[in-house]
Amino acid sequence: LRQGVLIATGTPAPGPRAMQVILGTVLGDASLVRRKLMMAQTCHELVELKASVLSAFNPKTVMANGVSKPQHRPPKTFYTKPTPYLDWLREQFYPEGVKRVPRHLIGALDDFGIAVWYMDDGSCRPYRGTSRPVAEISTGVLPEEDVQALVDILNAKGYGCGVRKHWPHYHKVQFTTDGTERLLKSISKYIPPSMRYKLPTHNLDDFEPI
Repeated sequence: LRQGVLIATGTPAPGPRAMQVILGTVLGDASLVRRKLMMAQTCHELVELKASVLSAFNPKTVMANGVSKPQHRPPKTFYTKPTPYLDWLREQFYPEGVKRVPRHLIGALDDFGIAVWYMDDGSCRPYRGTSRPVAEISTGVLPEEDVQALVDILNAKGYGCGVRKHWPHYHKVQFTTDGTERLLKSISKYIPPSMRYKLPTHNLDDFEPI
């Protein structure tokens, strides 16, 4: 064998669009468990959208049993078939059993992947009583240095933001008002109607279905 020669393995690996869904989803609500990608969300349309992009991984969607509060919509669970690629991916995101941010993968995050991440964990609110919105993305229990690495990527794209601590062990990405405007202009075309409540306006003129 020579360097650069490709070998067919017979197992699925993501294309460019599917890779962005995986990156954005793992940064957001998904977990990599037992060689599978798994997630549960109450927005069923978003679950089905992700499943359609990841069709090569034979995803299954099922309704979860019961809800925590009667007024809430029951979540829909999504999981792929187990594959060697997802097993490798888990090693990158969970090198010691705890979720981290693999710099060599996250550097490839583009606007579509950021939109997927934003749909999972992002939100928008008016800035201090003004009409200008401020966007935030929760990052769970990721260590501050990993959140900073994500902030560095977003700043390099022109989406001004910083790390904000909002609980003793929790951080979030908080965008400036200018950074929010640039971010939402770039990702809004990827936000489907069912998730438009996360944008300041519900205009669908710029939506581009996958």
